[in-house]
Formats: sequence, structure tokens, C-alpha cells
Amino acid sequence: MKSIFAKSFVVAELVCASLFAGQDIRLEARGSYLIASQVYVNGQGPFRFLVDTGAQSCAMRPQTAARLGVAVTGRVQHVSPVGTTISKVGLLQRVTVGPATVSDIDVLMTDLAAARQVDATIDGVLGQSFLEHFDYLLDYKRRRFVLDPEEVRGETVTFQLSDGLMAIDALALGETRKLVIDSGAPGLVLFGARGRGTERLVRVVTNSGEGLAVLTREKVRIGRWVSRPMTTALLPGSAVGLLPAAAFDAIYVNNREGYLVLNPRL
Repeated sequence: MKSIFAKSFVVAELVCASLFAGQDIRLEARGSYLIASQVYVNGQGPFRFLVDTGAQSCAMRPQTAARLGVAVTGRVQHVSPVGTTISKVGLLQRVTVGPATVSDIDVLMTDLAAARQVDATIDGVLGQSFLEHFDYLLDYKRRRFVLDPEEVRGETVTFQLSDGLMAIDALALGETRKLVIDSGAPGLVLFGARGRGTERLVRVVTNSGEGLAVLTREKVRIGRWVSRPMTTALLPGSAVGLLPAAAFDAIYVNNREGYLVLNPRL
């Protein structure tokens, strides 16, 4: 779920941040995906948004945008390795989850075909254009989103931004690769990787189209951490790969200093 367009100026705020630091925001789980069910947009809601660290921008169904009276401000190319679509763009005055609010934020208006395969009631996607303004813990084990947790311990992993997404160095299929930490990915996705000849072809679906991938099971190493074999899609091309955030019990993201803690000790 990727988009390419110029971002408008965004203002983020934490209301009385010192009072709300460490506050849990409860999430729902749908398999390996996490959903925030108490999202307020322009003072209306609640809406159900998929939490997607692998989406550059926030997105919303056209029907929901029309209900909110969101005007179309432009159109952009929505690009992925399996296709390109054109999406309308609007401007949201405020997006609020718990005490966290981002003002004046661009939103893609799209049917969210891939996201709605996870849950047909999803209204939108919380992407990096919202998440990048906060330090937070995404906790799969306890199904929660925690703003500014008070104490996080563990090995830190520096990330670089790739088209606005958090990319880290990881060893996979014998090579060091850039992988985006993606809470919207059901499995590992590697580009330009060759299979071993025993895999099968599968059709993958994204919001930008469909394509064929080789399906296998592979491990990933990041520092001292080694994953279990996970479902892996091998696709042609040279794009940055995707590592599902659900491979970890929890992830702490420090956007101010540009690092992650994988499976932190709290």
C-alpha cells in the first residue's frame, strides 16, 4: 500500500503529553493485522483503521470520505511492483487516536481492496504520515498501541527512510537486503530473489493490482535476532522488501532518533 506524492505541511500534537505518556490504546487483531477501532476524523467517528507501518500515507474509502465531506484536492499515482493506479487525494483537518492528533493530513481515497480482505468493515488505513509524528510501541502480544512508553530495553536497530517508510538491513536468502517493517504485510516479500526450484506460484493482491509471486518459506536475521521460517513471496524487480511486523511480539519505534527495538523488554 504505497503512494508517491508531495506531502503538505503537517502539524502533530499530543494533548497534555506528560499526562498521557504510556497510555495504552487497545487494538483488535485480525490474524497478523492490527486494527484501531476508535479513530476520529474531523471530529466524527469512531472509524476502523488498519495500522499499517508499510503505507506511506493514510487512506480512506471514498464512501467514508464522502460521508465526511472531504473535498478532492488532486490525484496521484499509487505505485507498487504489481501495478499502478490513480487515486484521488483529499485533506483531513484532524485525525485522532486516543490522545494523539495529527492536523492537516493528506489522505488517499481508494477502495482499500487488499485491506478489506482482512476485514470488510475497515474504513481506512493509518499510515506513516500519521505514525511518523510519534514514538510508540506496537504490541502484537497484548494487542495495544502505546504512546511514549516510559521504559523500553533491548537491542536497537537503526532505520533509514525509504520513500517515507522505515527500512532496516537484514540478512535473507544469503544476502543483506533493505526491508521495510510493514504491519500491513501478511508475510515476507523479497524482490529480485531466486527460488530453489521447488516453490509454487501464487497470486498476490495489493491496492495497486495483482501479480504472480514464487511462494516459499525463509528465515531473516537482524543483529542477534533470527526469525522462524516464514511465508515468503519472491517477486521480480529491485524494490525494497517487506518484513511483517507480526514476526515480532512487539516493536518500539523511536521516530525522533530513528531507531527500532525489536521484541523490547518492558
